[in-house]
Amino acid sequence: MAFDHNDTDSIFQQMRRTLREIGVCLRRVDRIEHNDDIDDRIILEIKQADFVIVDLTYARPSVYFEAGYAQGRPVPVVYTARKDHFQSRSDDSHGNFRVHFDLQMRNIIPWARPGDAMFAKRLKTRVKKVISPILKQKLMDAEAKHREARFKDLSLKDQLDLLRRTARRHFEGLGFEITTVDRIQPSDASIWPLDDWAREHFSGAILGVKRDRSNLRMVFFHPVKSVNKQLCQQYRYKLIGMQDPRDLNEEGKREPQKVVFDIFVCALSGSNVMRRLSMEIPHLRAGTADHSLVSESRLPIDRPPSARHPHRQLQVTVHVVDSIRRLSNLEQELEVCIPK
Repeated sequence: MAFDHNDTDSIFQQMRRTLREIGVCLRRVDRIEHNDDIDDRIILEIKQADFVIVDLTYARPSVYFEAGYAQGRPVPVVYTARKDHFQSRSDDSHGNFRVHFDLQMRNIIPWARPGDAMFAKRLKTRVKKVISPILKQKLMDAEAKHREARFKDLSLKDQLDLLRRTARRHFEGLGFEITTVDRIQPSDASIWPLDDWAREHFSGAILGVKRDRSNLRMVFFHPVKSVNKQLCQQYRYKLIGMQDPRDLNEEGKREPQKVVFDIFVCALSGSNVMRRLSMEIPHLRAGTADHSLVSESRLPIDRPPSARHPHRQLQVTVHVVDSIRRLSNLEQELEVCIPK
């Protein structure tokens, strides 16, 4: 806003008193003690603000510049202006004071004079609407930090157990038939054959199968401490290169036309998990969703010529969860990938 005018200074005081009632603190850069370049300080304040109020009265070029900077962040911007700035004035032959064309379509809150009660009422209502999602997001961020801290305080075993319980609850809620891989479990007890070497690497993983009319959906959920080259090779040859899951060929079950296979790799430590998987499994490429890899071409499942769908294909997606923030919020991660 334009400083050092009696009316704008007074309207700022009214704004501050009005918004203090709903817990909003207004800051004016000319009333902040600092030792910075004034332009740098203004930009810093806009960057740190939850929202910005721009008063267009007196049409200061700097105010329009700062409004554009705030609008581009983006943060919510509430516009105000003195009432006589919405039309041409006899003492403003060039029309400089009138609200500029690019902002005329904004829902600007007008004020007539300092102490304008209607202005105070509209400003409070508008700001309440603006800060509602901001407060909600701040609450969610605080909850996420608390959740992260609790997750980090758990032992490695408890972290893995929590991830398994969360995944099992989610997939069972979706109607998946669940099996847990055990290193000493006979291979024919699994949904598809796993040899002793694979069961050793996949111990504790969760396998799930769900049939939906003519479709088959499979999930493989694997929480691990870290992902190394050897484990990537197991993914490559025992999962993504898997050609003959038991459920596809079981007698008495209708052959699925489409098979979708989601693999969830949850790594508690290490970095560049996506890069390592991409390097070790060359036919994977970046998926459309964040932190996902998909088969470069849909992998064919070998079927006898007499089968109803001899050219059926397997669609594979690998989802990578490798940060404490996302691991501690696994339920939401799974909901995004396979919603209920």
